[in-house]
Amino acid sequence: MKLSTIAFRNISRNRRRSLLSITAIAVASLSITGLFSLVEGMRIELATNIQSYSTGEVRIRHADVDRFEILNPVHLTVQDASAVMTILEGVEGVAATVPRVEFPGAIFLDDDTVRAVGVGIDLERERALHDIDARLVAGRFAEAGQNEAVVGTRLARELDLGIGERFTILTTTALRGSNAMTFEIVGLIDLPVPALAATWFLVPIDRAQHLMRMPDQVSTVLTRLESRTPVGSAGAVAAAAEAALHATGHETLSARAWNDISETYSLIETFSIIYDIIALFFFVLGSSVVINTTMMVVYERTREIGTLSAMGMGGGQLIKLFFLEGLYLSVAGAAVGVALGVVLSLVLGVTGINMGDAISIEMEIGTVIHPVVNLRSTVVVFFYSVAVASIAAVLPARKAARISPVEALRAV
Repeated sequence: MKLSTIAFRNISRNRRRSLLSITAIAVASLSITGLFSLVEGMRIELATNIQSYSTGEVRIRHADVDRFEILNPVHLTVQDASAVMTILEGVEGVAATVPRVEFPGAIFLDDDTVRAVGVGIDLERERALHDIDARLVAGRFAEAGQNEAVVGTRLARELDLGIGERFTILTTTALRGSNAMTFEIVGLIDLPVPALAATWFLVPIDRAQHLMRMPDQVSTVLTRLESRTPVGSAGAVAAAAEAALHATGHETLSARAWNDISETYSLIETFSIIYDIIALFFFVLGSSVVINTTMMVVYERTREIGTLSAMGMGGGQLIKLFFLEGLYLSVAGAAVGVALGVVLSLVLGVTGINMGDAISIEMEIGTVIHPVVNLRSTVVVFFYSVAVASIAAVLPARKAARISPVEALRAV
């Protein structure tokens, strides 16, 4: 009789034992697949939020801002913003330009002072960068030429103000003087990053420029690249954009790719390390469960091994038999576990997982995480689970195969 046939018969004859092995492998595979999907979703959201709210895919601003950022250098602006955006839109790979005017300031409420950051936006251009309309939870967006503001939901709660109420912000202008402006709240926006929802309010860019004494100037210009632009080519587009700006007399400006900006890159790098550590931990944990279960099953069958040896089955055949059993069980368990992990991740990818305060508000990541199935890691989990369980069956089988039939038959 073929060893494969014997292996199948052994599996079907000992259903409880087989089910235990399959369950252990499936649970380990499910856990690792789910973890990989969760972390992949966090990585994607982190990159998306950084590009949408901080850097775009390529960021253009005054070259000296990085050196003096701690001093709030609002006077280091992008001059002739209209001309700069026209030049950038002519660079190959750039699909849209998004100007912003950012002005940190203080909102005074009775005996309390609330620190906030105003962001002057061009709503139509902003829509080209991210789905800002989906974030509006109440009211409407501010209209150009009007002293109106859309306030982050957390900031609105801290201010204890709602739609129709007003607040005044005091800030430092680009001329290094002080200026204040009163805005009426016309909408509330739920920004995905808690830190932004707690500090940001959005106003028309023309009113921000008036407040900051910045005619045809902006703090920064963000760009979105064309969808056909190859992945990872943001650096090349940034270099081309900077060359085009310098060639037209804008030598004070620098263009940098989002993944080349120090604070952004460090976040991604740190998160990648955390990703690898967590994945390794679950791999080790899952492997120990699979190995434990498989070895326990083999050791329980010492008498069976002795019987087979007494009937003339050689050590090599015994090892191959247990390897085939482990292989069949691991393929079934890994397939079930990975399939359940993928289905669960797809469902949670739609509904999201509310992490609440488990996510630090210092990171540019929201409290609701949407897992994303990664094909490469899913395939790796499947073959890893199969390999671990199959090898785990061979190791104790080799030891048991070396026991004499008489000693094996005496085993309890």
